[in-house]
Amino acid sequence: MNPESTYVSTGQKLFRNPELLINWVNGKPKPNSLQVALTEECTLRCSFCSVANREKKFVFEYNDLISATQKFIDLGIKTVEATGGGDPLCYDRLCDYIDFCYSNNLQIGLITNGIFINKVLTTDQRNKLTWIRISANTLDYRSHLDLPTDYTGTLGFSYCYHSESTVERLKHIREVAIDNNVEYVRLVPNCIATLEEQNENNKKLLALATELGPPIFYQTKTFKTPANCYWGYMKPFLYPDNFVYACSSSPLNEDANKQFNPIYRWFHWTDTDKIYNSPITSCIDTSHCSHCVFSGQNELLEYALNEQTHDKFI
Repeated sequence: MNPESTYVSTGQKLFRNPELLINWVNGKPKPNSLQVALTEECTLRCSFCSVANREKKFVFEYNDLISATQKFIDLGIKTVEATGGGDPLCYDRLCDYIDFCYSNNLQIGLITNGIFINKVLTTDQRNKLTWIRISANTLDYRSHLDLPTDYTGTLGFSYCYHSESTVERLKHIREVAIDNNVEYVRLVPNCIATLEEQNENNKKLLALATELGPPIFYQTKTFKTPANCYWGYMKPFLYPDNFVYACSSSPLNEDANKQFNPIYRWFHWTDTDKIYNSPITSCIDTSHCSHCVFSGQNELLEYALNEQTHDKFI
């Protein structure tokens, strides 16, 4: 089993969901997974944060959140990921939102720094989550992580290797993971980097992950400007400013100013039906997408969208 294709979004899972590709080829896109940033608030101030310059004023009004999510439920989403922006555990109605998603038969994932996970979520609410991914970078700032011991889903770590990281710190995180039955540690580079730095990071960190061994694996992040942007149709990113963004990597672009900048908005959630019932177009102008990490997914969707010469000769 390849942990990268199992635990993260690489586009390969589209082949396990052929109905998505069939709808796409027929020009009738359907979303599969909704990413939702519930709030801009967070309990940490990480030096490498890709949204460090967010205004920290946006928090989803709950009725709007439910109405927006319902739009995507009606379109057939199967999963919801509560993610950053800020930390979902800072959202005062997170438990209500989990209950709403669960009652609608959605699989739910949670991305968090983990600080308040046992305080905010009861055992029952935690076990409504299919998976929890905790940022092990919390151990850069705190000596201890209070991890749930009664969780029945998939518990994983993610660690961003940045300028202040050390091999010893990563070894410690690996030990914490093993001691607490954490299934994987996803090692990623600091994506606030130049193309040259990123290429070097990929080489260095892949070698490091290989040397340290499981449960650590390295996720390569490659910057490439796509000709067109389509990934948002499959995995839209809903932000608490009430707008849908094409992807989670837009804050990495040089003109985004380390935030979900309005220049990268795709549409207001109230226009969801209109977008999915209109002809497929590029979600955004990609000419400024200097740090896109979803170019592979976009190339796959562009290929599937357009009829190919000799396409029966596979």
